[in-house]
Parts: sequence; C-alpha cells; structure tokens
Amino acid sequence: MRQVKWGIVGTGNIATQFAQGLQQVANAQIAAVASRSMDSATAFAQKFDIPKRYGSYEDMAKDRELEIIYIGAPHPQHYENVMLFLEAGHAVVCEKPLGVICPRFMVQEQC
Repeated sequence: MRQVKWGIVGTGNIATQFAQGLQQVANAQIAAVASRSMDSATAFAQKFDIPKRYGSYEDMAKDRELEIIYIGAPHPQHYENVMLFLEAGHAVVCEKPLGVICPRFMVQEQC
C-alpha cells in the first residue's frame, strides 16, 4: 500500500491529537511538521519520529514531497495558513474554524 505523506502545521494539543490518530492510519506517513519556532518543531518531530521539521510555514509550503497538509495552528491564523498551502499547490485539511469573523467589525481579523 502506498504511503500518503502528510505535513502538520502547528505543534499544540490539537496537532498532537491529530498526529496520534494519523499514526493509526495504515497508509499515512507524517513526513513533516512546521511551527513558528524550530525548537517546537524539533520537539514535536522527535516525539512522533517525523523526518522533516520546519521553523516556518513558508518553508514547509515549498516542500513538494508533501501531499496533504493538516492545519492545526491557532485558529486566528487558519485562513492565512490554508491559503499559503493551497496557493503552493497542496491539498489541505483545516482544523475548525477556517476563519474568525469579528461581529463588532464584520471583518476577518483576530478578535
């Protein structure tokens, strides 16, 4: 069975839960992780035996070997992260929500 190479954006609790679940999928390989800090990416990679780690999301977006990107970063950045990886040509799975709408201003921004 062919292995599907996943990249995980974020290293928090939700990303950790997703990585634990993905390890149970027979044809899934967690091939890379990206964080806003290399230290966090390295610790996460060591925990889950992930071969590639990135200290920026932009660097991971350039990785052409990755097939699917899971967005598990803080939700106010979801839209920006999703668009970065879609524009780089990756398939994306986004942990909820895709965007945050501030009722007071009716624009997308961090509330």
